[in-house]
Amino acid sequence: MSRVSLSGVLGGFTHAKIIDVEDIIAQSSSGDASITFNAIGIPTGGVVTNVALHLLEAFAGGANSEVLIIAGDGTDPDGFVRSVDFFQGGDTGTAFCSGAYFTGTDDNAVSGGDATANVVKGKVYASADTIDVKIAPDDEIQDLTAGKLVVCATILDPASYA
Repeated sequence: MSRVSLSGVLGGFTHAKIIDVEDIIAQSSSGDASITFNAIGIPTGGVVTNVALHLLEAFAGGANSEVLIIAGDGTDPDGFVRSVDFFQGGDTGTAFCSGAYFTGTDDNAVSGGDATANVVKGKVYASADTIDVKIAPDDEIQDLTAGKLVVCATILDPASYA
């Protein structure tokens, strides 16, 4: 997997990792239904406030007709980004903060007010973890011939100020 320098990170994210078809082929085996990458490390005490998957090149190849991608952690596999299809002709662009860690409502919202206005979105980590990205084509993973995405995250590390 290629690393992206901070100067090349999109829109103010603090961390990014590119995953392309070569990484997928190199780290998978024939017959694998999916592969999960530990894409970005999260430090103990870290706070993940944003996660996005941005399509750089559509996935294609073989008898595949979709490539579903999710992002989460060891607790919730799609806690950051719910399923998005980045296969050629599928979804395009960016999937951003659609998982359970970024959705919810405020039970104390003023009647008639915005029930999402006061919801703190993100996750605080008591111990180190990783942002995991699962890539699951509907046929043979080894038949993919194209595809590239960048995983972007904003991770605050309060311990770095101690």
